[in-house]
Amino acid sequence: MKGSASYAAQLRKEINYTKIPVDPVEIAIQKGIEVSEDDAEGYTGMLLVVDGEALISVKKALREPSRKKFTVAHELGHFTIPGHITPERTSFQCSDKDISSFGKADNREFEANWFASELLMPEEHFKKRVQYKDLSKSLLDALCAEFGTSLTATGMRCITFKPEYAMVYSENSRINWFHIGEEFKYFLDVRPGSPVHKDSFAYDFFKGTAIPDSFNEVPSNAWTGDSKFRNSSKVMEMSIGSSTYNHVLTFLFVDHEEDDEEVYDDDPDDYGELDGYMKFRK
Repeated sequence: MKGSASYAAQLRKEINYTKIPVDPVEIAIQKGIEVSEDDAEGYTGMLLVVDGEALISVKKALREPSRKKFTVAHELGHFTIPGHITPERTSFQCSDKDISSFGKADNREFEANWFASELLMPEEHFKKRVQYKDLSKSLLDALCAEFGTSLTATGMRCITFKPEYAMVYSENSRINWFHIGEEFKYFLDVRPGSPVHKDSFAYDFFKGTAIPDSFNEVPSNAWTGDSKFRNSSKVMEMSIGSSTYNHVLTFLFVDHEEDDEEVYDDDPDDYGELDGYMKFRK
């Protein structure tokens, strides 16, 4: 969300922070916030503000440094974004789902995730790394290494600046959430909670089959429900799985000749808005 991301840019400017990769702990300390790693139960990250004093606690058991970084940045979002901390609400206890999901619009956890993305991957640095480049596993790996961020967060940030792509996050063989770039014109049949389609590479991963780490064509019905999908168009899928967490990140784009043709089928009133970005049939 552009609004919450702007607060991250303002924060970096306020403290004159220009380093890459970004260290959110350093930023928190400059803002007078104590950061600790704890044997947390019931949360992955916590923000507590009492009498003007703030504490961020991160679950010590998190294995990846990138997840710890994003968790601290997420809690900084709660601290910074107006309306998150109020006299009535002085703390947040955020689960792994809260911190890893980009699939809900207009709530505080979603805003904090977008804040964290901009804080760790500033537009002025990130955008020029992805412009004029095709999305690929090697590009994602290089960006993760440069910015010290997770594949999920990096993939979401890529779509902000490469809006012809879409990304789907699946867990335990089911769709969890997804995000569509503003220039991805096709209807995705990926209702959260539904199983991944048997014709997708994501399905193959969950079944234990080796999958390619590059874009390959799949049947259009593996991801789209568009009855006007043209024969000349191709759905291209790149799925990257994690056996540790049993989840898959799927990147999609449509290879077609005419970019300016309207491709949604049926009447627009047959679709309902969800999450501020995507549309489903009612």
